[in-house]
Amino acid sequence: MNYVFLLVCFAAFSHLDASIDLDISAKAAILINAESGDVLYEKNADQLLPPASTTKIATGAYILHLREEKLDNEVEAKQDAIGWISEEKKISSGYSLPSYWLEPGACHMSIKKGEKLSLRELMYGMMIASADDAANVLAQYIGGTIPTFMEDLNRYLREIGCEKTTFYNPHGLHHPKHLTTARELSHLTQIAMKNPQFSEIVKMTRYDLPKSSYRGETALIQTNRLLRKGRSEYYPRAIGVKTGYTSKAGHCLASAAKDKDRVLIAVLLGCPSRKETFEDTKKLFETAFREKPSTYRLFKKGVLPLRLVHPKVKKEVKLKLKKDLNVSYYSDNKPKVKCQVQWQPLELPLEPGQYIGDLVAINQANGAVLASEPVYSVDPTFTSLKAKIRGMPIGGKFVVGMAVLSLTWIILRRGQ
Repeated sequence: MNYVFLLVCFAAFSHLDASIDLDISAKAAILINAESGDVLYEKNADQLLPPASTTKIATGAYILHLREEKLDNEVEAKQDAIGWISEEKKISSGYSLPSYWLEPGACHMSIKKGEKLSLRELMYGMMIASADDAANVLAQYIGGTIPTFMEDLNRYLREIGCEKTTFYNPHGLHHPKHLTTARELSHLTQIAMKNPQFSEIVKMTRYDLPKSSYRGETALIQTNRLLRKGRSEYYPRAIGVKTGYTSKAGHCLASAAKDKDRVLIAVLLGCPSRKETFEDTKKLFETAFREKPSTYRLFKKGVLPLRLVHPKVKKEVKLKLKKDLNVSYYSDNKPKVKCQVQWQPLELPLEPGQYIGDLVAINQANGAVLASEPVYSVDPTFTSLKAKIRGMPIGGKFVVGMAVLSLTWIILRRGQ
């Protein structure tokens, strides 16, 4: 096995354009594969739009990026993080007032000045109950001030590839320049969902805050109805992530769903109603999950374009397959494939049709075996005389050497 050399082949499948044709009510939408990022559906995916509370995906992802190991740290709420002003006053000021100031009627968890909550409790409040006050308290704690946090958050978004996105507050209350695209929000969600703590938080349907001197026991209820059994919008494959709504942004939803090992992410921005938001999201997921995988033939059965080279064999050994080597994949997750032979220990001579190993197709991204087929020899193969002599013990080599000398002496004598 240590003396076998093999040509290794690679196969990369070309990426197709979005393959789903549906009528979606949102102003902009996109459906991607959570592993590859490949697009299955898109509508105005690069149009800048307000994302409402789906903004909190960015806030949560960035905080976990910085403080994932410190979620039990306590945070004291300060007045600047929980102060509020009417939307009308923000508008009349030309949005010159701080965008992060809260608004009456928006989502909150009634945090009081001086109240102490852990980062974990605030994260659950922000991501499950969509609490704007929790987002502000988190941002102020992490950044020192909320404006500083927003500068850092926007820098982080650029670093991960969200070039068009600019956020003015950590929660998503309206500001005319607080904008993103469906494509960039799906990319952000894809990154966020790779964090186990983030994905665990956003799939929870309820979180109970313990009683404290500031509040009684409080139940935080999930705003994403796709996750809530008993609701008409419930979708059993849903695994997160975040809803959003303002009168200017309309209804927004970034969501993820899983079927077997396949995870998809859908983003809808600017839907006319909450009902259509959930219905269109489920329609996207179901259409994609009904797709049957495609099959690609890597090697046809018969003699392979590969040869085995062995130091004990004078000529290359031809190889063959008795069946085609195929891989199956979905249009949104076409793998880059590496093919190699996993050899069995070789004992010469080889008989025709002898099993000598397996031709294996491996996903380069994660090392997973996608398919394999047994490999067989084509012709009989014998050990060369030189190899046989090399493998002899010293005594045997001496005898062969004396025989060769004797034969050479006989030939020379006859020639005289």
